[in-house]
Amino acid sequence: MSGQKSVLIVDDDPPVVEALRRTLHREGYRLFVAYDAAQALSVLENESVDVLVSDLEMPEMNGLELLARVRAQWPEVVRIVLTGGGSLESAISAINQGEVHRYLTKPWSNDQLREMMRATMARLEALRGPARAQVLSRAQETLRRELDAQYPGILEVVRSDEVYVVDDDRLRTVLRALDEPGRARFQSAELAAMDDETRAALMG
Repeated sequence: MSGQKSVLIVDDDPPVVEALRRTLHREGYRLFVAYDAAQALSVLENESVDVLVSDLEMPEMNGLELLARVRAQWPEVVRIVLTGGGSLESAISAINQGEVHRYLTKPWSNDQLREMMRATMARLEALRGPARAQVLSRAQETLRRELDAQYPGILEVVRSDEVYVVDDDRLRTVLRALDEPGRARFQSAELAAMDDETRAALMG
């Protein structure tokens, strides 16, 4: 994504949200706030978000559950966890499991917050690389299954380990020849999760 970077702040404590909002507003980011996981998911469904900063200890759906949902549905959103001393172990566990990029402890230093966010924004595309590759891989597999069902023989299974040999020229020819309903079928959730450049590369 280009232009102004966006940050979603999620915490059930309004003073914490306001303190984070006030500090990050001075950095020129486009800011969204949510006071629980449900509000956060609603923002993600309707807005383009680059970085999520979420508390861990929230009612109903806690921060770890929210982070897992975001990782599954919006893998390119870079995730930072906000944690108190009592939940530090959970934050480190989330980092080790790949749920989050960094963590920020309460109380935080505003200088530390600004520096962490600047470093994250500077590395945004690099951090998103693995997520983009994962989405592309899933989309390609979905596409190949659909094409094999619609055009038997476009995929040829060879060897006993079922390695696929795909004729790229035939694949692109079929994609270009699809009518509008056929193309619309490939605008699935997997393909929609890609950026325009990645989707264009796959669709030829």
